[in-house]
Amino acid sequence: MKRSIALMFAVLMSTGYAAAADHPDSVNQPPRDGCNRSDLVYLGEAAVALEHEGGPNAAPEWVYVNDPGKPGEIRTIRTVEGSVVAIHTAGQDLFGNHRTYDLNIDLVELDPKHPDPAFERLVSSRNARETPPQIHTEWESGLVPLWVLPSPRDRVRETGSWIWDCGHWQEGSRSIPNSDLLPGDPLGTAGVEHIGGEEAEIHPISELATWRSPRAFVPSGRRRAVPVSQLDVYISNQGGGAKSVIECAIAPAAPANAAERAATETGCTQLQDVTGKDYVYDVVAPPRPSRGAKLLWRQVSHGSHHAPAAEVKVLRDRIRVTVPFKSSHAAAATALQDFGASYYVWWEGDHSPTYRFRVSLVQLTIFNNLDGDAGQSRSNPTITPNGEWNPYLDITGKWRALHQEMKAAGAGDLDNIPTKDMRHPYDLSRLASSEVDLTDGGSFRMFTDARDCDLPEFTDCPAGNELDFSQHPGRAELVVPVGKLIGKTTRFSIHPVPCGASCDEDHSDPACNPTWCYALTFTVRDVSR
Repeated sequence: MKRSIALMFAVLMSTGYAAAADHPDSVNQPPRDGCNRSDLVYLGEAAVALEHEGGPNAAPEWVYVNDPGKPGEIRTIRTVEGSVVAIHTAGQDLFGNHRTYDLNIDLVELDPKHPDPAFERLVSSRNARETPPQIHTEWESGLVPLWVLPSPRDRVRETGSWIWDCGHWQEGSRSIPNSDLLPGDPLGTAGVEHIGGEEAEIHPISELATWRSPRAFVPSGRRRAVPVSQLDVYISNQGGGAKSVIECAIAPAAPANAAERAATETGCTQLQDVTGKDYVYDVVAPPRPSRGAKLLWRQVSHGSHHAPAAEVKVLRDRIRVTVPFKSSHAAAATALQDFGASYYVWWEGDHSPTYRFRVSLVQLTIFNNLDGDAGQSRSNPTITPNGEWNPYLDITGKWRALHQEMKAAGAGDLDNIPTKDMRHPYDLSRLASSEVDLTDGGSFRMFTDARDCDLPEFTDCPAGNELDFSQHPGRAELVVPVGKLIGKTTRFSIHPVPCGASCDEDHSDPACNPTWCYALTFTVRDVSR
């Protein structure tokens, strides 16, 4: 069953990591930069932000790493490249400073055997003790389009604010309940309770570039796909509430700076300046099929606003894409300024085997809506029996928001999931299929990710008057070699793995046991010609 909002204060976040002297100190530095280490204070600040967003923030949820900043300065903005080890939407976020739930991307080094100093410098002592060491990056999901979202093992480049995530400093089981309610977590500071320290993150993101893992693409005028290298690029000045908070966070090292910044023309802005630099990307073609093969490429625009046109230079085995923001000017204080495009590079005359698969969704079955089905309406009068969910799919690099598609197609409203005695499986057959082109020897991947919404003021998952600790319907993944799908139609049904009395957010909630929260049924049909 769900815990009440009072227990939300004492949520214990745990993660594995190891201290390192050459990384930012997660234990001692965040309080100097402005973190308060009090769940109760953060919750109170979030409640205030519901009605009075913006302005100097004495209890910031995020603060710049080692940089109180001054008015007019560009503060701690960093760029990182890495390989995606995990990507998912947040199961819960602090209300007040969010309009949509966060997208989370975890990055590891591209080549762990040859550490990148630029990557290492961004990893805090807490991040460094994870296995493997990684940097966490976040952006409100409502600010980033689905087409650019990466998948595990994709290479990405991100630019954004380098910050401490102030809400997660605890580690392991606390021997004194609710010891982290008082400002500064005094028992932890005194050594009575262990403090793991905050994680360093890139949050929010302003540049997200995704180099896809090997895949195939059908060029104009051809019937069959060819092996292709693909790059997706999205650059945006929209930082959301997180940018506003860190811009005007009150730091003990320079407490007056927040008020000075708030008094400037832009104030506690949600905008992030993406101008003053050029964004340059190389897209290396797949292996050349023959000595005389000609390099071909294509740009697909996804729409841009107040942005320069990209410049593309063809080199011997690649293209170099430059998005020339260096000479551009920031858009007006409230204007969207963004650039979005995909790039495909291949060789003329490449006849390597490729296959096209049509993925058709069949049925979504929900076994526990995590509200009425979990007895929540009896234990908390603020909760209505019907559940509210956001499910997402990653179909081999093609992300879909299932809740939006179902509502648009009349296939069911997941903002209003009935209790089990009123519910039937959702028929997804009227939704559009996904076409996936894969190379010989590649793999098909289906990933499902769902959130349960029980917090106010999130526009992507409205919960009405609910105010409770969200549960996790869970995530599921299926990976199948292409060779096992060729020449046939295969039906699959996948579901999250049930967990025991204690769950992390990668698995379904204990309320879903002894079965699981949901299952997705779909077919994969070989439609190659």
